[in-house]
This record gives sequence, structure tokens and C-alpha cells, in this order.
Amino acid sequence: MAEPLVIKICGIKTPDMLETAIAGGADMVGFMHFQRSPRHASVEEIADLISQARGRIETCVVLVNPDNSCVAEIAALGPDWIQLHGPETPHRVEAIRAEAGVEIMKALPIGSAEDVAQVPAFVDIADRILVDAKPPKGADRPGGLGDTFDWSLLKALDPSIPFMLSGG
Repeated sequence: MAEPLVIKICGIKTPDMLETAIAGGADMVGFMHFQRSPRHASVEEIADLISQARGRIETCVVLVNPDNSCVAEIAALGPDWIQLHGPETPHRVEAIRAEAGVEIMKALPIGSAEDVAQVPAFVDIADRILVDAKPPKGADRPGGLGDTFDWSLLKALDPSIPFMLSGG
């Protein structure tokens, strides 16, 4: 049986944006906690948004290569998910998952068949996989750049592996 379609709206920064995503029928909202993102939100802002969302929609905080103190600070806010969108290895994802005590979504950059071949290494370690376009060399952010990739590359992925697809 196919996995259900899950819609996540990422980059929520304000209470009004959150209400719009909920009213629009999204299943999940994402809050960016990454300084270089134009959609960055502070810990205090994220805490308020998670509180507003609790029991109404799933919440996800996006982190990029976080240290242990950042993981602990975000996990203490009680999001449903932490999304790791950096160069985290399977070992690091496993450690963060154990430390955080919340579900972990691992974003993986896809630009080639070799990138698709890396996906299975994370399947048993992350609670959900998100595939996103690999950023161009020199990009200052690992995702959310508005780019897509050749989705036909995903035909090589084991069809039993559930994943989310970033819209770019």
C-alpha cells in the first residue's frame, strides 16, 4: 500500500503564516533555525509557533549540522520533528535521534545517480527521508533554493522506501 501524501509547508516565521498553512490543509509546518536562511526564526519565535500549532498540525524544526547543545535546545521546545538538512552522516543522524527523543527527518541532496545510491544508508536511521535538489557549488545554503532536480533519478530508488520530495 502506498504511503499517504503528506504536505509540509516550510519557512513559517509568523503566527499569520502558521494560521494560513493550517487553514490551507497542510499536514506539517517547518521552522528554519539556520542563520543564513532568509526564513530563519529564533528559538523564542519557534517556541511561540510550536505552542500555537500544538495539537493542530505537526511541527518540524529545520537544523543544519547542529551541535549537541542546539539539538537539546530545540528538542526541549517539543517539536514533532527535527529535520537535518546538512552534511550529517548516518552515524551523526543516529546520535541526534537518540539524543533528541523526537522523530528525525533527514534531507538528502540529489543531483545524480550516485546521490540516490546514498539514500538507503539513512532509511533505518531517520524516521523520514526528504529528497531535495543538490545545491550548486558555492551555494550559501544547503536547500530551499527554489531549484528542482531530475526526478526521474528517483526511479532507481527502492520503491519500498517512503520519502518526501522537496518542491525546491
